[in-house]
Amino acid sequence: MDFIIGGLAGAGATVFTNPMDVVKTRLQLQGELRSRKEQPRQYRGIFHGLYVIAKADGVLALQKGLTPAMLFGFCMNSVRLGTYHVAEIQGWTKTKDGGTSVQKAAIWASASGLFSGVAANPMSVVKTRMQAAAHPSVAVGRQHQYKGTLDAMYKIYKTEGIRGYFAGVHEKVYTGLDQCYRKFAFQCDIAHSFY
Repeated sequence: MDFIIGGLAGAGATVFTNPMDVVKTRLQLQGELRSRKEQPRQYRGIFHGLYVIAKADGVLALQKGLTPAMLFGFCMNSVRLGTYHVAEIQGWTKTKDGGTSVQKAAIWASASGLFSGVAANPMSVVKTRMQAAAHPSVAVGRQHQYKGTLDAMYKIYKTEGIRGYFAGVHEKVYTGLDQCYRKFAFQCDIAHSFY
């Protein structure tokens, strides 16, 4: 039951949080792999981003990628909460005397998060690519044109295979997580994003 309730809660919350996720995605892609001086500033922050997207693509564009975002939320929460619940019921988080073991609980919480991340990653890839797609006047990052979630799933598989569903957004342009983090930290002006 935790699988279903947790999944529905995650999917339902996405309806309200997706517009901010669309803006976040575009802010993150803005100026990717360019020095700060060369970065185009289509979006000057969260509220400006909401305005620019609504003006250029229409208000409904703030819900781009909603279907894969809801599936992502469902998958993340259902697998994470469900897996941890199973571990609790099986006693895998308990001490010999029946109390909660902090170490075992932490291990199963981590494992549950890992399983949910892997299970939800295909929808994360689809969601991010659909959210990034924009009118040419405000487009940032690489643009993928999909007609919907199923079309995206089909095209990703056709061009990239199964690995495409599990590729990080930056996998093809960075040598690894460390390089991605260093370049992001160098380029990012976090304070500027909120003004």
